Amino acid sequence: MSLYAVTMPAEAPLSTKLAVLLGGFLLEIVWCGLVILLFSTPPARAAYDRAGHWIERAIGTALTVFGLKLISEKLWSRGML
Repeated sequence: MSLYAVTMPAEAPLSTKLAVLLGGFLLEIVWCGLVILLFSTPPARAAYDRAGHWIERAIGTALTVFGLKLISEKLWSRGML
């Protein structure tokens, strides 16, 4: 949906802009609803119960590395490293 917002001409009618906005909203509602339904099933819950600890560790590690990269880039751009 963000591609539509970027490529939409400024002179597009308000109805077109509202249609894109409504489409994005409905797409989010449908997608999130499907994900909720999928991950609330017993097999998905059982899989997460088995692997959830490792999934959370992997995501935490990735976010930490990403944060450290942002910090080091900021410090490097200011000449502090």
